Formats: sequence, C-alpha cells, structure tokens
Amino acid sequence: MRWFFLGVLAFFVFGCASKVDMVKDGLNAKASGDFSLAFKRFKAACDGGEPHGCTGLGNLYLKGEGVKKDEKTARELLQKGCDGGAGGGCFLLGRALAKSGDKSGAKVFFDRACKMGVEVGCVGHMMK
Repeated sequence: MRWFFLGVLAFFVFGCASKVDMVKDGLNAKASGDFSLAFKRFKAACDGGEPHGCTGLGNLYLKGEGVKKDEKTARELLQKGCDGGAGGGCFLLGRALAKSGDKSGAKVFFDRACKMGVEVGCVGHMMK
C-alpha cells in the first residue's frame, strides 16, 4: 500500500514538472527558430492542462510560426491559457483583440493580465 501512494505521489510531482519542462523546451525551441519542436512541446503541455503551454501554442498560431496563421484558433488557445491562469495569455489575447478593433474586449483581457501580475497589461489598454 505504501508503494502505491509513493507511486501516485511521484506521478503527480513528475507529471506536473514535465508539463513545465515541456513549456520551457517549447520556449527554447521557439527562440532558436525550431517552430516544429516548439509546436510539439506547447501542444503536449496544453493537452496536459498546462495553461502556459496553451498560451505558447496560441502565440504560434497568432504569428503563423510553424503553423498556418489562424486567428480563431489562436484566440481560443489564448483564452484557454488565460482562463487557466497564464497572464501572458490574457495579455496576448487583449493585444489581438485591440489589433482587430475590439477595444472594450481588449481592455477586459489587459485588466485580467494586470491582475495576474503582467505589468504591461496594466497599460495595455493604451496600446494602439
């Protein structure tokens, strides 16, 4: 019985760490221009429930890096990241809405980003 609990504990500890590692790997891959690897890592993290993975994946779709540019998919993924607690997802979604002319929608997400500690979200509503 003791081994069962240790196994469950290890699953949760290493399972969570591996999602964070996938996001870090995705960020490193993106920075080095390996968008295919970034996509795989962000997707795996997002599918595993890591909101920062969803934000990274949404950003790839938003910019068309390694995938066909898809504003709708990008917004859905950024929303998922934002709702999961990734302030960067809130900020990027706010910026995408602002660029499309939805200033009131943008303000909502800039405010959420700000409340999550993303300082640029605090002044995001002033972006053009």
